[in-house]
This record gives sequence, C-alpha cells and structure tokens, in this order.
Amino acid sequence: MTRGLHDKLFKLVFSAPAEAARLLQLALPPSLLTLIDLSRLEPRPVDLIDEALGERLSDLRFAAPLLGAESWITLLIEHQSQADPTLPLRLLRYTRGVWEQLRAQGARGLPLVVPVVVCHAPRPWSSARTLRALYDAPAEALDALAPYLPSADPVLYDLTPRSDA
Repeated sequence: MTRGLHDKLFKLVFSAPAEAARLLQLALPPSLLTLIDLSRLEPRPVDLIDEALGERLSDLRFAAPLLGAESWITLLIEHQSQADPTLPLRLLRYTRGVWEQLRAQGARGLPLVVPVVVCHAPRPWSSARTLRALYDAPAEALDALAPYLPSADPVLYDLTPRSDA
C-alpha cells in the first residue's frame, strides 16, 4: 500500500472518536489516561494552515475534558509511516497553531495541547523524539538551559515492534 493510501486509511479509521479513544488508550501513558476523559472525545477541525509553509496542521485533532476540571485538552494525532528527523519542530509548529486559534477564540491562558505520534514504519523510530535532541549544544549546556528552552515533547507510539496481527 502506498504511503498516501496508508495515511488516508489511518485518518478514515481514527477520525471516529470511539476508534481514536481506543488508540489513545494504547498510546498514552497511564499518568495521562487518569486525567483525560476519553469517553467525551470530540473531533476538532484540522484546517489550521501554516501560511509560511502552505501546509495543514496535523492529521487528526480531538479535544477532551480533563477529569475533575472545567479545562479541556487538545490531542493532536500525527501518523508517521517513516521516521522524520525534524518531527519535534513540526509538532511544536502544530501546537503553536492550535494555541493561536484557541486564543483568538477567547481561550483564557495557554490551552493544553499534547501531540501524539503513531509510527507505523518498516523499522523502529530512529530520528529525534524531542526538541532537546535537535538543539545544537553540548549536553551539559542543555542541562543548564533546560528551564529556559521549549520542550513540547510528543507521545510516541511506535507500532513497529508489534506484529501486524
């Protein structure tokens, strides 16, 4: 199956909130699952455009309430059929797009956004997983600068080690 068809199938299946919730149950760490009410997952438009790049932001976008709070969280689900060395930077751009849209719609504070990458590649993910891995500086400098640098790291769910069955 070509990459484009695989992406279309992914979007078709997981655009349904019930299927996206099942996927997120597998992909998200337990610490996040205890906070997010996936039974109330709502699709959101992915028509955010990065005008500088002329691209749509993210494959799928959902919102869900946080348990015990009036706050909502946005989950960006990105399907990757191959490792992308600049993915953390692209996900930061997608997150910024959601922030700007929700702020323009009157959101108070900075809305919560968690990118979730589902990788279904021939080989396990081998590219950078975090923004920190992209910075051009020695590790000891990054340790000292960590509180001052963006770090919006995604959840990476790598399906490669799993059998197709």
